Amino acid sequence: MHNRSSARRRDVLRAGLAGGALGMAGGADARASEAVVLVADPADPIASAAPVLWALGELRDALTDAGVAVRQVERLEQADRSALCIVACGAGSDVARLARVSVGEGAERLALQSARVSCRRVKIACGSDARGLMYALLELADRLRTGSGVADALALSAPIAEVPATPVRSVMRQVVSEPLDRSWFEDRAMWPHYLGMLANSRFNRLHLGFGLGYDSLRGVTDSYMLFLYPFLVDVRATMLLSQIFRRRNARPISPHCASSATNAPRAAWIFSLASGRTAMS
Repeated sequence: MHNRSSARRRDVLRAGLAGGALGMAGGADARASEAVVLVADPADPIASAAPVLWALGELRDALTDAGVAVRQVERLEQADRSALCIVACGAGSDVARLARVSVGEGAERLALQSARVSCRRVKIACGSDARGLMYALLELADRLRTGSGVADALALSAPIAEVPATPVRSVMRQVVSEPLDRSWFEDRAMWPHYLGMLANSRFNRLHLGFGLGYDSLRGVTDSYMLFLYPFLVDVRATMLLSQIFRRRNARPISPHCASSATNAPRAAWIFSLASGRTAMS
């Protein structure tokens, strides 16, 4: 990401991408002084998804940083015929059909392709789903930020189609100590940049691990987060609710604390980030 992380997918994959890097037909398809129009149809369920809108913002920032004037429209017909257009679309969209873009069946597939649609020069970023289209847009943004120039970054001399090599690409953060982990866990400024870095690197899962791993519970002296619910649930209130249920029902109704604890890490983390309240206070 631009000035946000030291780890770049482009740096890791530079050697592997060298043979298939996008070249520019004619060498003058886009110039730093040329305006670029981003096209995203709100009626397209894939192009209007939240991950895609975020990725469009990343691409817009990358173009602006490269000195390119950018504007965004909803329909290709709203763009000037002389402008270079980048169209974000789902695989079933009209633009993908007219340009004969094919991504195939499956999750997180993407395609990048040059075309001429409605008498306009178009760079099509297409995805089989929202995440695939997000990756296509981030690929263009990454090329702009790490390439040799706007022209090379936006050149598409041949169609590019990518399929995930593995469906789950995960990274784990372990929460084992409040003094060591609470500061980053509750750092609301850090999380958007960190999650953005993971998205740019095409990780699709973040595993928050709570509690140390033990082969046996015998002789355990450090049990921080080993059982989640005492740290995330008011056990006394749960016991009180259990007593109330028992008094009001001929057959006791359990609050199912153990089942609730299964989703507690995710719920507590999301609630903490969304509301500003801490999950461990």
